[in-house]
Amino acid sequence: MKKLSIVRIVVLGICLGFMRVPADASETYEEQMQSALDTCRDGQVDEALQLYEQILAKNPEDVDALVRRGFCFLQRREDYGSARTDFQKVVDTAPTYIDAYYGLALIYRRTGEWAKAREVLEQAREHIVGDQEALDYLAYISWRVGHLPLARSIDTMPPG
Repeated sequence: MKKLSIVRIVVLGICLGFMRVPADASETYEEQMQSALDTCRDGQVDEALQLYEQILAKNPEDVDALVRRGFCFLQRREDYGSARTDFQKVVDTAPTYIDAYYGLALIYRRTGEWAKAREVLEQAREHIVGDQEALDYLAYISWRVGHLPLARSIDTMPPG
């Protein structure tokens, strides 16, 4: 009986050792964001979302955390509403943040709403007039999403 309890404790300790520890106060913001991003990329979406919640609890208007959390929600496939909310909040508060438009366009593309996906990318273009680096990035995104007229109007060479 005592041997079985020790085995359970050891197994529990091993399992807990593989779980990510929530961001603590000693981690910098950059470390917290990197940890959340890596966790999401590793497919541990629920754990990553918890890390983003911790970051956003300190600053609910953090557009970088909102965009990254939005992309994390996209990995769930059925959680488009939460992703849309995060991306839209960023578009409303930081209208030159191209990745937020990209996230919205991906949602619309995945749900078969092609016209809305194109419309979102057109809105992005209106906010970045004169910023060639942002326009180049938007062209790249437009090629990926399938909005070829917009991509061609910005950049005639498809990404290689």
